[in-house]
Amino acid sequence: MSSAPWTTQAHASTAGAADRPDSRPVPRAGAPDDRFAPPAGGPDPAPVVPSDDGSERRLRGGLWALLGLATLVFWVSVRELPWLGGTRGDVLTGRQLLEGLPLAALAAGGTLLLVFVASVTLCTRPDPWLPGAALGSALVALHAAPAALGWEPRPAGGVLYSETAGFLADAVGLDGSGPLLRWGPPICQLLCLVPLWLLLARAGGRLSWPGRWGALYLVAVGGWVWRDALAPVTPPLLVALAVAVPLVLLPPLRRAAPAVAVYRRGQPDGRTKD
Repeated sequence: MSSAPWTTQAHASTAGAADRPDSRPVPRAGAPDDRFAPPAGGPDPAPVVPSDDGSERRLRGGLWALLGLATLVFWVSVRELPWLGGTRGDVLTGRQLLEGLPLAALAAGGTLLLVFVASVTLCTRPDPWLPGAALGSALVALHAAPAALGWEPRPAGGVLYSETAGFLADAVGLDGSGPLLRWGPPICQLLCLVPLWLLLARAGGRLSWPGRWGALYLVAVGGWVWRDALAPVTPPLLVALAVAVPLVLLPPLRRAAPAVAVYRRGQPDGRTKD
């Protein structure tokens, strides 16, 4: 018995199915196509997480504006104080400092510290400019507050300091070496924080980002509290830190230089890949 009729019937069925139009509904323009939707009960697609760059920029912009406003309020509020024209006592106590400064200056000083803490703890990007500016502004205000109330720093003693200050006073045309002996150590103390920060940053993973700024803050505040006792050692300490920075930072650069040279020699014409 021949199978030709069955073959002819199968071909006819296939041709008829191919000629029939698709009975599934066509989605409207702009409507989601259910044919490509995930099966029911499957995992939902991952939600799109918005970028936080905009909020980070707004936060930093607000902190910068608050920093500038607090700095302006402090210096405007202390401009009417004696500024070395009053009676200087032997020791300036914390109570005298709080009672002598205007309320606006105290509020501005507290705001500077809040900006510093917020820039270290709330900002996700480790940018040293904002916390450095906030801490520097707060420290300058802290060192200027006793002078605004009539207290001058004690002059640094010693023959070497006197001779050096006299030579520098003659070189710049000052009347005497007194201002350099009084204001040189506090300025050197503030400048010590710059190489100290570079050394703390060299610690890398051994010290976290808030830990570096916390250590720098404690050193800065401790230096202000014991400023008279540290005045004789502040200039040589600044020199020692300035010498230590290149000694600590240059060895890693020297170790990295041979690796860069080998990589460049391995490229055609000595050019590196983009």
